[in-house]
Amino acid sequence: MLRAFYSGSLNRLIIQIYDTGGTRRMRREYPLHNTPNVEITGIRSSGTGWERDQRGNTDGNGFTHLAFIWDMSTTSYTGLKVLWNGQELTYSVNNQSTTTTYTDQPGWKNRLYKFYPCHSINNSSYGATNNYEGGVDNIWLYGGEASMAIVQTTMVELYNRGNEYNVTINGLYPYATQGFEGNLTNQANMASGKQYWAYVGTTYSLALYP
Repeated sequence: MLRAFYSGSLNRLIIQIYDTGGTRRMRREYPLHNTPNVEITGIRSSGTGWERDQRGNTDGNGFTHLAFIWDMSTTSYTGLKVLWNGQELTYSVNNQSTTTTYTDQPGWKNRLYKFYPCHSINNSSYGATNNYEGGVDNIWLYGGEASMAIVQTTMVELYNRGNEYNVTINGLYPYATQGFEGNLTNQANMASGKQYWAYVGTTYSLALYP
């Protein structure tokens, strides 16, 4: 499982890999306020953090494009990458590498196409003060065989294309997408066998972009 989230207490974007038994195998944590990341993120105060009063570097409509990448062919934490508006964050801390690559496991190629997507914004167990208040648009999930160079190029091009939906770029096609364009079905796509999108929350609205 690939897990990516923002830690407000540390002001870090964190990406982790867990095995099927629930053991964390890889980790990389990106402080948004440290050099050279800060020049890309624009999040300069770790005390304020990434929130509505310090949005950092966004597009003209106030959105930030994030891409989380896992290179399954390496044991090094450097196989985990985060792109902010198409630019790679390079400084990370508390890194964890693994001992065996995913591609060394029997049957890995068959399982590659059986990943199930999920995402969460709010967690009610943490209370209202920790709820996410903001907008989300255009979630894309990719899985397949490609070089890291192709994957990164694809993410940059995806960012540069702006508000597009269900696009094949460099031969890579997203197996799950959600555009939130006015409703939950107009731009929702899920490849066969990947189940369905599920939405949990009490207060949200859907609007056309932007």
